[in-house]
Amino acid sequence: MTDTTLPLIASTQALRALVGAEPFASGWIGIDQQRVDRFADATDDHQWIHVDPERARRESPFGGPIAHGFLTLSLIPALMTDAMRFEQKMGVNYGLNRVRFLKPVPVGARVRALFAVKETAEAARGGVQVTWAVSVQAERPDAPLLVCAAEFITLHYFCHAQRHRRMPLRLSVASCFSASRIGSHRTGSRVPCRPAAPCAAT
Repeated sequence: MTDTTLPLIASTQALRALVGAEPFASGWIGIDQQRVDRFADATDDHQWIHVDPERARRESPFGGPIAHGFLTLSLIPALMTDAMRFEQKMGVNYGLNRVRFLKPVPVGARVRALFAVKETAEAARGGVQVTWAVSVQAERPDAPLLVCAAEFITLHYFCHAQRHRRMPLRLSVASCFSASRIGSHRTGSRVPCRPAAPCAAT
């Protein structure tokens, strides 16, 4: 179910107005060993610092198993949909300009992300390209700890944008936003386009 308390972004103008505004914050989600093990299986990265808790506690400089850096990074699209709602035809993950893994994320920690609009630009087919400054934080008793910083680029196509017969090839091979749940984490899936502005693909 869509969380209607989340900020709603329903137009190109709304996105452009967010340049320089305060960041949107997602909720916290847990990084347990099962999630880490599934990611290791999906990526064939079974390094012991991630998947062998006993050895990690004995030998790792981190004092226990840690999440893959790319696991943390891969959560950004889902965390985004937990921080805001998009009323749009389609959203596409376009790329990353810069990524830094600043601190390890211990297994058992909870993470969240802050999203600030850094800049926007026109995209092909009536879309808008957005560069987000993303800060992923791990929960700590005193204050959240910055563990990953990235510039995340997305493309957005709203219902009022001009329709075209075919999308550009680069979009057909890109990763579209996921609307599935991650564990108990809510995603705030995009709501359907309003009937007054039909935007079914042609």
